[in-house]
Amino acid sequence: MKWIKRFFIFILVLALGGLAFLATSYWLSRRNPTWYKPLALNSREMEAAAHRAFNKVVAIHNMADYAAATDTSKKWREAHGVTTLPAPPPITISFTQDELTAFIAHWTKLNSDRVDRYLTGPQFVLEDGQIKFACRITKLDQIGVLRIEPTIDEKGMLHLEIVSVSAGSLPVPEAVVERRLDKAEAELQKWIPDWQRKATIGLEGANTDAVKAAMSKLLLHTMHHQPSSPVLFMPIDSHKTVPMKLTKVMVGTGSITLTVEPLTEDDRTATLKSLREPIDMATAATTN
Repeated sequence: MKWIKRFFIFILVLALGGLAFLATSYWLSRRNPTWYKPLALNSREMEAAAHRAFNKVVAIHNMADYAAATDTSKKWREAHGVTTLPAPPPITISFTQDELTAFIAHWTKLNSDRVDRYLTGPQFVLEDGQIKFACRITKLDQIGVLRIEPTIDEKGMLHLEIVSVSAGSLPVPEAVVERRLDKAEAELQKWIPDWQRKATIGLEGANTDAVKAAMSKLLLHTMHHQPSSPVLFMPIDSHKTVPMKLTKVMVGTGSITLTVEPLTEDDRTATLKSLREPIDMATAATTN
């Protein structure tokens, strides 16, 4: 009956191997990445870093505000023979990973009543052309890590390639992530057509529906490994949001550099036309 003995030994080894795999997976999922240290800076350094990031955002805000004012008064100047003001030049700004971490930490603190139920302890790490974002997911009580590689292609389209998603130090298969995002995608697909129909982008800026439609399409394109329009939206006040074009993005070790410029009239027309185009995720999902 040696074969019975060998069979039970095989089953025992298989069971032990399975238990070892499960134990290792659990340990990795609960193990924080070695680089995850969202509170490495003291409060004074965090405050200074957040202030630097805020000032850089203000510089982009000021350019957007100037561009909006220039466009709004264009027709009046033309009608009165006033010399056309030059459009603001592109602006290039770099953010360090500490500035981004401090900025998002400050924002989450101000909105803790809404944010803490979902995440705490956000941190950015920038290296090897990738943005690594980590936080503690409240419901799971474990660290989630998202790695994204942003690029602008030769046609000027924005790619946000999701490199990996991890639970602690354990990589999460893309299929698992996709299943959890299916419900969110289905909801967006229901809302987007109405936002597209109501979207406007003109001299006065972009309305809320345009912003919602654009950001939703960006999310869906990212989920399906598709390029998106490189248009960002800069709030000027509670009623106005000015679209800006992202023309360059470079992630170095510890910093990210962005170049943005205001949209021309032709850019706004093309952006609105693209924004209103329907999304065919069936086609997008098979075109990687």
